[in-house]
Amino acid sequence: MKFLALLVLAAVVAASAHRDLPRHGHGGYAPLAAHEARTAPGLWSEVEGVPAIDFTQKFTVTVGLFRRNIEVLRARLDVVSDPTHDEYGNHMTPAQLAAMVSPSAKALQAVGHWFQKIGVKDVAVSSLFDAMTFEASAAEIEHIFQVKFSTYTKGSLKVVRALGQVHVPKHLHSIVEIVTGFRAFPIESALKRIKGNADNVDPAVIFATYNVTEFPVPNTNNVQAFFQAQGQYVDPTDLSTFCTKYFPGLKCVVAKYIGKNQPGQPGIESSLDSQYMMGTNKGQVTQWSFSYPNFDFCADLMTWSTDVLNTNASSPRPYVISMSYGWQGLPNMCIGADVTRLNDNVMLISNIGVSVMLASGDDGSGQYSRGGYNKGKLNPSWPASIPYVTAVGSTTFITGNSGAEMAVNEFGSGGGFSFDYNVSSTFTYQAAAVTAYFASGVVMPAATMYPRGGRATPDVSTLGWNFNVVNDGQITLVGGTSASSPTFASMVSMLNNERMKAGKTLGALNPFLYANAAAFNDVLTGTNAISPSKIGWLCTKGWDPATGLGTPNFGKLLDAVKALNARDFARRA
Repeated sequence: MKFLALLVLAAVVAASAHRDLPRHGHGGYAPLAAHEARTAPGLWSEVEGVPAIDFTQKFTVTVGLFRRNIEVLRARLDVVSDPTHDEYGNHMTPAQLAAMVSPSAKALQAVGHWFQKIGVKDVAVSSLFDAMTFEASAAEIEHIFQVKFSTYTKGSLKVVRALGQVHVPKHLHSIVEIVTGFRAFPIESALKRIKGNADNVDPAVIFATYNVTEFPVPNTNNVQAFFQAQGQYVDPTDLSTFCTKYFPGLKCVVAKYIGKNQPGQPGIESSLDSQYMMGTNKGQVTQWSFSYPNFDFCADLMTWSTDVLNTNASSPRPYVISMSYGWQGLPNMCIGADVTRLNDNVMLISNIGVSVMLASGDDGSGQYSRGGYNKGKLNPSWPASIPYVTAVGSTTFITGNSGAEMAVNEFGSGGGFSFDYNVSSTFTYQAAAVTAYFASGVVMPAATMYPRGGRATPDVSTLGWNFNVVNDGQITLVGGTSASSPTFASMVSMLNNERMKAGKTLGALNPFLYANAAAFNDVLTGTNAISPSKIGWLCTKGWDPATGLGTPNFGKLLDAVKALNARDFARRA
């Protein structure tokens, strides 16, 4: 399979030295049903008239092919993620995954021949041979896919996108699943800067609050990573300053960037993610970053998930990934086939033992969001609502800088029930917890505003307000679920240090977390009803859509992992 795929790639790269668009027209082309025309999301609007467009502007286009055995792998993940099952933790190797999902040789040849015919060259092929990426100008994209670019604006922001029906040759409709790179929009960070406050959160506060007293022996094969995009980059000096301030003598660096980093343009989001993902485990886990300079959120997510699978063909490789970006608007930033594709990609990532954490969003129940008014519906953040990721919400202290916590009230910790995923009959890990919430008697929004069977988020929470972050050389206070996701992810990396003693990683976390609900501090106070209408979800005993299972007691979670290891060692004896 690998040899044949490389032959196809060689044929594509050997196409004409200069890009000649096909002169034969588009005979045999037809609209790709998976990519119907869409409207601009949220507050983006098309510019009236015919503004000048730079048709030489380059876009990175990805053509994703249908994979084999997706449902088989979905069922397999259910088994290896179930801590009560004998197969728990027996994840696949990247090579085993590739053998199961890679498209057929015939499919690869068909796409390769199409690329040759239209003069596409310099094609990058994914490690699973299921995605082919190339650069093309706006003029070339219009010709290849029979779309038309327009200019869209949101305030002072302006982008050029083609939102019409995507066309590909008819004989490829059963082969091509997605086409991305020129149809989606930027998103803006919801991270909040805070004016001076004496009650600041730093690593020491996190350790004291969450019973982080034991740091498992580091494993040299253990790697963690965070996602950065939308113009956010890491300043290595800021990261070093942060670690030196809180851990004298500790040198913190991002060991590897997948993509591009521009240290001269530090972003507060990337400062937060890099510093607390390293700081919460005292820099004991090697850190990478998946970094993307484009302002196409959907395309960036597709590239990220493909890159994770690509990098996991090597060792060491990331076993924990944190992402602090999301969208609570309706319609979704990605739609239709794009949503399905990313969902399946994360499922494949989980099958090779990787844990993915997502910030649960900062727009509360999501009736109102950065994307505007959601027409009365309560919409949690995506991609945090993907069933295979762990969605992390935010809390704050009720008083002072220690003690009991409540759902953060300075912004709305994202949560609720997703319209994208009906999981009531398929994902059983949270079924009992959600059923108990509906039976709790707590006051809830009108049933017409959300899908009761939708994927419920968040799964867990941590502190998310008044975080000390070094940005541009200065301590800055910030708040958001963007603080919570890397904090919890860092703890999971430490749990993996322990789990790797048994030769395994935690992988898809949620079944383990819900099975160990007693290892979380239940948050009973607060709500995420912060929208103008004050409609949302209240905290109550047990899981709730504001704080999930609650905040971690790391010592108890570590004990649970040690128990898993002991069980594995006993079975091998």
